[in-house]
Amino acid sequence: MTAEASQDSGTPISAAPAAPTSVELGQSTDQVQAALGSPARVANLGPKTIYYYSGMKVVFKDGKVTDVQ
Repeated sequence: MTAEASQDSGTPISAAPAAPTSVELGQSTDQVQAALGSPARVANLGPKTIYYYSGMKVVFKDGKVTDVQ
């Protein structure tokens, strides 16, 4: 075994870069918070809720994503 081979076998392989976070229609509030973190603000409008993030708003109706702006 060469020195190069033994050195390579001891070097950890770096993980692939994390996939970009995404929000999709139908996701729950918990799924959106898992992807984007806690919102900066929340507007509760009865069956409609809006989560405000930096540069984005996520609109929920009955707890499911219906629009992203």
